[in-house]
This record gives sequence, C-alpha cells and structure tokens, in this order.
Amino acid sequence: MKNLGRFLIALGAWLVLLYAWPVMHHAQPTADSTQSRVKRHTKLTHPQNPLLKTQGPAKFINQPATKLVAQYGQPVKQSVEDGLQSRWLFQLNSRHYVEATIDDQTGTTQQLVVIGQDNAIKPFEFGQSLKAITQITTIPANYELNLHEQKFQIELNETQQRQRPLIAFKNKTYAILVMQKGGVATVVYLNANCLLQSNLYPVTSMTPVPVPEVATGQSQQVDDERQLALLQYCQTLRLNAKLPELRSDVLLEADQLFLATLKGAPKTLLTDAGEQRLKRAKQQRQMALPQKLTEADFTTKALEDYQLTNQQFFYFEQPVSVQQLIFERQTNPAFYRAIHDQAYQRIQIICTEGHTLVVIGE
Repeated sequence: MKNLGRFLIALGAWLVLLYAWPVMHHAQPTADSTQSRVKRHTKLTHPQNPLLKTQGPAKFINQPATKLVAQYGQPVKQSVEDGLQSRWLFQLNSRHYVEATIDDQTGTTQQLVVIGQDNAIKPFEFGQSLKAITQITTIPANYELNLHEQKFQIELNETQQRQRPLIAFKNKTYAILVMQKGGVATVVYLNANCLLQSNLYPVTSMTPVPVPEVATGQSQQVDDERQLALLQYCQTLRLNAKLPELRSDVLLEADQLFLATLKGAPKTLLTDAGEQRLKRAKQQRQMALPQKLTEADFTTKALEDYQLTNQQFFYFEQPVSVQQLIFERQTNPAFYRAIHDQAYQRIQIICTEGHTLVVIGE
C-alpha cells in the first residue's frame, strides 16, 4: 500500500508538471510579444509628414521651363545671372505676379513665386486663413528632406508655422505659404535644394547645407528686371488689399544726378550722421537685411537741389529683391508703407549698379 501511495503521489506530481509546463512556457513569450508591440507602437507615435497630391503650380517644379510657358505664356521679362540661373516674369499686370527661377544648365524650374487673386494655387486660395489650411492638411513642426543621397532635418517654430507654414507634395517639392493679416498673401513653390539654401528654417541635423552659387556683379539687365519686379510686386499686393494702384513716376534727370553724386561725392549730400550711416551700410553690404538711408540723412540743401523735399525716400546700398520682401516685408519700411498705407499714391523705384532707391509720395 505504501508503495502504491508513493506511486500515486509521484504520478500526480508528474501530471501537474506535464500540464503546467506548456502554460508557463507560453506565458513568457506573451509578455515579450506585448513589450514588442508596445515598442512598435511607440515608434508609430511620430508619423511621416503628410504629403499632398501634386497639383497647382507645384507640378512645374523640377520640370522643363517650357511647361511654364504653356501655362502662363511667354515671359515678359528675362534676366540671366552669370549663366547660373535666369529669372522670368510672367503675366505682368497689376492683378498677377508670377516669377520663376530657372536653372540655366538643366532648363528646369527651381522656384516659382505666385501672387494675385486670379492665379490658381490649388488646393489653397489667396486670403485663406490658417484654420482653413489645417482642414486641408496638417502643418508639421519637423520635416525630413532628401537631397543628393543625404538626409536633412528642418524644424519650424510656432511663429513660422503660423506666418509661413511649409507644405510638402508627393513629387518631393514644397510650398511656403506666406501669411499676411491672417490670410495667404504669397505662395513660393520650390525644390529641396532651394528650400535648404533659403535659410528660412533651421536645419537641426548635422548634414552640411548646400551653399548657393553667388553671381558676381550686377548687370544693368538684372537691375532693370529687379526694378520692374519690385514695382509689380507692390502694385499686385496693393490691389489685393483693395487699395488703389500707385502711380509710377518716370525716372527724372535729377534722380540720375542724385544717384551719381551719392556714389561719387556723398559728402556733398549727407549730414555727418548720414556719412556714418552710409559707411556702416557699405560695411554691412552682404547682410541679409538691407541697411538704409532716409531723407533725414541728407542736408536740406541737397533735398532742395534734387527736388526731393516733402517726399519719403529710402536708399539701399545693396540690391533689394522680391524674395527679400516676401519674407521680410514688415522690416523694410519703404515697401511696407508703399503696399499698406493708402495715403501714398506715387512710387518711384530705381535700381542701378546693385543699389536701390525708393521714393514714395502722396
């Protein structure tokens, strides 16, 4: 009996072990699987940036410039910058502004600036609020760009997300929506290379940012194109703001003499403070934000001699471009007043030898 009892106890222990082992063995992988699923879920909390269907002017980026001509007609103005790239102006009237940057080596469109109520910028609209934009797409704070087999990480702060949100399209191009007074005022379409070279958004990765090739010198053709583009830009935004078009004064002989004297013999025109300001402007010529002189920097006699009394004028030692105004208009009083102040009815813009003179009056 004792032997039978021991046998039954041993049998029972063996059966318990036999049935318990698979359960114990199965439980451990389940825990591991759960942890694995948690880890995978954590990775998915940072989804990829939303990519919009390629539409509107975004479809022209990185494409032959001939497609622009098919859409907008022949450019009314073209300027070549040292054989590196060309700038084309289209539809030059006060309701439209379309400026393209063309790579002269490949003949493709690198960047496109579009302004004007009549220009299609699907899926967006001019004057559209940020709230309406977020109903079309989300505006991420981080983007990953691929260029020349390298990856770049850029980051938008809250102000940039509100004032110039960045949109990505499926064809690996981008759009910067420039907001003014609560609505879309300008759209800049561009490829990854132009986006990185613009320095608009900080690059948080350690990847070296491509350096743009800089044109050496300013030809009169480039100055003429810049002068025309600046005037058209001001007129288009004024009409979009429902303000009357500015009257553009013709270039007077007195203005030409004024600029020639300012370049050759500035001491005959400037006050002591004006001389110091001009000296600083020359030293800071390469800065992104143009340094300016105003009528307060000139003597009363100089203003009378050159018929510049009772007018506001701004002289910039370096070139002023439309792209600068798009992103820095509120810090450039000359153009900000010309665009937004209905008291002004006249404007004169003179670009010569890389310098810029803006005269506005009532």
